[in-house]
Amino acid sequence: MSDKTGIWNKETEHPDNIAVDAFAEVMKAKMRRSREEKGRGGWQTASAVLLTYLLLEHLEKGDPVDVANFAMMLHQNGQSIDKAVVQAYRKASLVETEDSI
Repeated sequence: MSDKTGIWNKETEHPDNIAVDAFAEVMKAKMRRSREEKGRGGWQTASAVLLTYLLLEHLEKGDPVDVANFAMMLHQNGQSIDKAVVQAYRKASLVETEDSI
């Protein structure tokens, strides 16, 4: 709980911090497995276009840890989600949907 100042006591950890720390551990474990088992790496020099595309692909796959890792990569590279990629991805998804009807 917080004291009169609104700052959390040292004896207790804010639930947001607990959740973020736990999620970060899962993210790190997944990154480590990708490096060690699949030889993945190089996100530090990847373009925002590529990382945005990969984020969207993994969003469709449904694993929030993958999505968070790609969001982290963009953030740490000082990049934003590429809006043109998002628009193109949406258009491609609409075409796929129309073709399947």
